[in-house]
Amino acid sequence: MNYISLIDELGLDLESISAIDSQAIIRLQKQFKAKAILNGDSNLGETSHLIDSLKDQNIRDCHIYIEKHIWLKKLLLGEFNDIYSTDFNEDPFSLEDFDNLRSFLEPYLYHQMKPFLSEMLSKGNYNILLNTLYHNFLFSEQIHQIIINFFKSKLTYAQIYLSEGKLQDKHFPIAYISNKTFINCLNVYPNSFSDEINEVNSEVIRIYNKNRQNTSDSTFLFCARVMVAFGLLDLSNEYLKDILVSNATIARQWANPQIRRQKSSSGLSPWSIIFIIFLVIKVIHFASKSSSSSNSFNSYPYDSFKVNYQHSASDNNLKTLNMINYIYPMMSNKSTTTQASEFPLVKYQNPYEQKFYRFYGPKTDSD
Repeated sequence: MNYISLIDELGLDLESISAIDSQAIIRLQKQFKAKAILNGDSNLGETSHLIDSLKDQNIRDCHIYIEKHIWLKKLLLGEFNDIYSTDFNEDPFSLEDFDNLRSFLEPYLYHQMKPFLSEMLSKGNYNILLNTLYHNFLFSEQIHQIIINFFKSKLTYAQIYLSEGKLQDKHFPIAYISNKTFINCLNVYPNSFSDEINEVNSEVIRIYNKNRQNTSDSTFLFCARVMVAFGLLDLSNEYLKDILVSNATIARQWANPQIRRQKSSSGLSPWSIIFIIFLVIKVIHFASKSSSSSNSFNSYPYDSFKVNYQHSASDNNLKTLNMINYIYPMMSNKSTTTQASEFPLVKYQNPYEQKFYRFYGPKTDSD
């Protein structure tokens, strides 16, 4: 059922409709009938019925509400590509009976809602989509169900797309799952998509962990963006919500180009820290060997300072190795099907042989 704007069809203004009476309605019907016959209009009967319905004050209020809310009028007319963000800066028009408005809108929205959702999603007009859903108090239960089922179908499609390995070829068919505004669209209907989100999340984490050896890979980065977006989901399932928030924290450094550039310029990545630690070990080891070699050719008494230095170097060496043994397991946690690992797994081996130092008492002149 297509919506017909009586303002456009009859050339009226809002004040004329507000003040219309029975005599004016009869005159409008005659004028419109003559115009329709002249132009061969096929909507004669339907439009004539709409004009007659203006006798009802509630119907007049519905028409006025639609005309004052430009985005709604364009949606009902099927003019989706002409809806702009500025159309939502509406002229408020209060209604005492929104139930009546919902009933009036239902047949028109039933005809237009699914094509509208598809159009907005395919063209990435997420802000228009979100602004529309913020007005879901205008929708009947039937229209709510159309919207929920549409989003469920899109999440199921994304899960199948990921499981079949198609993400390696192209990302744009399911780009919406990485968009934060789209996630906020889902949040308009909280707890309606927990099962579908769980399935999609499992596939995303599987692909993320599979590709995390190459953090510049476009598929890896796409999954990271999805994980960050999923962290915004409003869920009553606390366990699933905690997992999504945790994964978002891990992936944020890869999903945000600015953070990646800062990490690159700062040189303070976890692997850089490990490299620095190994350099420290190397320096300490070299200093220990150098001190030991120097003592073997020294004819002076082996004083307490050298003993303390030797002991300090050994102690620092052990402390540093202990620190690495503490840090490394935290970096190499194995992933699960739903949680992401932050760093690539590597095998660790100590490249330095163990050293044992024997300390002697002070030498005498006779020795």
